[in-house]
Amino acid sequence: MSVFEASDIVEFAIRIEENGANFYRFAVQIAKDESTKKLFEQLADAEVHHKKTFEKSLPLWTRSPRRRVMMENMPPISKTMWTMPSSSKRKPSIRS
Repeated sequence: MSVFEASDIVEFAIRIEENGANFYRFAVQIAKDESTKKLFEQLADAEVHHKKTFEKSLPLWTRSPRRRVMMENMPPISKTMWTMPSSSKRKPSIRS
């Protein structure tokens, strides 16, 4: 199982937005009519805006040594935190 840090996920998102912008720029080149070209240009611009948003937030997600220590001291999130205790076998009821 791979473990990713939050900064890794943001970097993946940046690459996804870059790929999206490149795809739409290519679509502009092969589009036949001007309205379709304009739409793809707008979509490419939106992807560039998204990329910039992620790039601005990246420093917030990059772990500092202090944050790493704080995270290491946190208890792990386990599946049991999201399930009902085994002692609770009865079905929930609605009280009036």
